[in-house]
Amino acid sequence: VVESVEDAYRLANGAPAITSINIGGMKATEDRKQISKAVFVSENDVKMMKELGSKGIELEVRLVPSDIKQNALKLI
Repeated sequence: VVESVEDAYRLANGAPAITSINIGGMKATEDRKQISKAVFVSENDVKMMKELGSKGIELEVRLVPSDIKQNALKLI
């Protein structure tokens, strides 16, 4: 469990075995745009997410396991 896209980015780059990352709740701030009910991302978050996606890492959005998985890259 990580607190930010930046943490996920560092983790994925340091652990090549990671193939999927769940982006859960990320709170709204002035510099963030909403991509789902509870996920708000900054321009820098979007940049890192796109880079992870280009490396074949699945980025999903859901708050709890019972939620339907959404492809984060299609939401940004």
